This record gives sequence, structure tokens and C-alpha cells, in this order.
Amino acid sequence: CVPVSHPLIERLIGTVRREYRDRVFFWNSGDLTRKLNAFGDYYNAFRVHRSLGGTTPAQRTGAHTLGRSSE
Repeated sequence: CVPVSHPLIERLIGTVRREYRDRVFFWNSGDLTRKLNAFGDYYNAFRVHRSLGGTTPAQRTGAHTLGRSSE
């Protein structure tokens, strides 16, 4: 049996791996979760996307760009 491929998820995993995880050290799962949340905020609120015409996903949806609050 071969699992069904989900190209959008595979692309997201590849992006996180290439742009972030391979370059950042983490100590435990809590530290990794915190750093991945920060990367998610950056990716959606501050990193421009060529496919969106040079805007961010947050700008495209009209969301604010302040990111998550500290938890």
C-alpha cells in the first residue's frame, strides 16, 4: 500500500524543513513548538509570497499582522 499524496501538505512540510527546521536548533518538543509557532507568524504575516503578487497571506485575507500573543 502506498499512502495518498497530498501535494499542498508536502509542499508546506518541505518549506518548513528547508527554510527553518534545518537551520534552527531546538532543545525539546516545547521549544520546537514555540519556534514553529513563531515561524508560522513570520510566514503568514511578514514573508511576502510571489504567488500572492508580493503580499503576505495576512494582507490577502485582511488580517492584522501583529502575530500571536504570548502564551
